[in-house]
Amino acid sequence: MSRIKQTARKSSGGKVPISIPTKKTKSPPVKQPKRPRKAKAMIARRRVIPDGVRKLQNATDLLIPRAPFIRLVRELTHEVGSSEVRWTKSGMEALQHASEAHLIELLELANHCAVHAKRVTVMCRDLQLANRIRGDRLRFGAPSNE
Repeated sequence: MSRIKQTARKSSGGKVPISIPTKKTKSPPVKQPKRPRKAKAMIARRRVIPDGVRKLQNATDLLIPRAPFIRLVRELTHEVGSSEVRWTKSGMEALQHASEAHLIELLELANHCAVHAKRVTVMCRDLQLANRIRGDRLRFGAPSNE
């Protein structure tokens, strides 16, 4: 469908009558009660989940890349003792599943600790508290003298 150009037309409006300014009586301003700032907009903004988080929540595959995980496991077994330890594919897969489950559980507990402290950001002290609650021996940060 083609566009139709409109022709310019003269306005047929008349003159505006001149009004004489009158003095207005001033009344004291009426104060409206202030509404709290945390309204629906603030709450709605928090409920929006980024696409990356939603993608990771729906994913069922492993989160840690396989090659760096295998390198780390081999390095740790070499440090512990015997240099010629061999891993089967199923054994390495089981170890990776278990370690990811452990990390996810730890981070969920740390997130609960942050929410309990009325924060959104997970901090190092949340991870320390989560470890203390679970009774793990793994320490984060500087080693303590215990």
